[in-house]
Amino acid sequence: MFSETILSIIAYIFSLLTDSDDMDDDSFIEQYLDKVEPVDYVILALIQNGVRKYTKIFESFKKIPITKFRDHFNKLERLNLITIDSTESWIKRNTNPSIVLKNDGIKLIKEKSNLQELFKQYVKY
Repeated sequence: MFSETILSIIAYIFSLLTDSDDMDDDSFIEQYLDKVEPVDYVILALIQNGVRKYTKIFESFKKIPITKFRDHFNKLERLNLITIDSTESWIKRNTNPSIVLKNDGIKLIKEKSNLQELFKQYVKY
């Protein structure tokens, strides 16, 4: 009985690992549709376009409270779309870190079609 439980747990973990790698583009996008908001897309697009410092990304927005921005940033990090550049020194990582897009973040930005409209709405030029 104990070995059957362990085998079923191993089979479940294996199925999770193999299913996530074989995900097609449609299911990939559907995974994030209810979690990612327009502001999140703008943050991802800014990073992709070369604005990588945390404060520069925040300063690029027309009007957004720092707490709301921090919530969006933390959500993107939890969703594994962005990460902090670990090659920088400890002081830079904790004061004004550089942000790096992960592969899922790059895929998500490529699939979004109305980024220019979002830029006009949220980003100051």
